[in-house]
Formats: sequence, C-alpha cells, structure tokens
Amino acid sequence: AMVAALHFNIFHKHCQRVHMTNIAQMVNVLQALILTDKEKMILTPTYHVFDMYKDNMDATYLPCQLTSEDYTVGDEKMKAVSASSSLTKDGKININLVNVHASKSMDIVCEVKGFNAKSVKGHILTARKINAYNSFDNPENVMVNSFKEVNIKDGKLNVKMPAKSIIVLQVEK
Repeated sequence: AMVAALHFNIFHKHCQRVHMTNIAQMVNVLQALILTDKEKMILTPTYHVFDMYKDNMDATYLPCQLTSEDYTVGDEKMKAVSASSSLTKDGKININLVNVHASKSMDIVCEVKGFNAKSVKGHILTARKINAYNSFDNPENVMVNSFKEVNIKDGKLNVKMPAKSIIVLQVEK
C-alpha cells in the first residue's frame, strides 16, 4: 500500500509529463488489487489506496511544499513523509499524505494559501505492523478508516499522522 501511495504522489507531482498511468494486472498477481480463491475474494491494501486516491482523478494538480525529516534504514535514506494535493472540479482540495516511518508519528502543519478552509474530513490506511496484509483468513486486517486526528486552527491544518500510514484529506470552504 505504501509503495502504491508513494508512486501516486510521484506521478501526481509530474502530471505535466505523466498524463496517465495504469495498473497492468489487477487480480491474483504481485501488487494485486484483488485476490481470489475459487468463489472467495478479498480486497488488498493496494486496492484501498487506489480507492482513497480516486478523487484526484480529473482534478487540478496543486503544487505543495513539504519539509520532512528523513527516515533511514541501513544505508538508505528518504523523506519520512510524502505529499501531493489537488483541486477537484467542485472546489475541494485533496491532500494526500504518506508517512513511511515504521515507528514514528509525524505532526504535520499545512497552510492552504488562497483557500479559506472551513472543514476537513479524512481517511486513513494503516495497520499494527508495516508488513500487514489481508488474507483469506483475515480479509479485513488492513482497512480504510475515518481519520479524526486533524483540525483547522488559524487557517492551518494540523495533522497527527501515525507511523506507517496513508492519509487522504478533503478540505472544503
């Protein structure tokens, strides 16, 4: 799920050059959206990321700047938080956040310039372990939930982002 969300943020940031992306295979393959076994079917965490990000389709890319500490594993280093944002045709702003840090929550302060934010709602995808997955024995191990750890104060969004989480916020005037 994290890999999919990170890629969506990258594709989104380069939408001037990347006009369309597609998932080549959707069922019973690596990075599948859906897994089946005879008449049984489960939705994977990757499916949930596709669903969470769907409001960015046909929306206008909004540039965003994010300052984040680094997350280091061994010799590899990357920013702990990735973000992208868009403006929907009906005037809402989507803010897509990914915290890849396996154990550290992040406090995000987001200033939305030129937009009088009145309300915000959000959804989160996370699990107890970073390598959690949905299986036929536990098909709802990783599920999207409503996200409440966000508020608007002095025109800024304040987000308490748990470790290893994907959050999509929708801000309205």
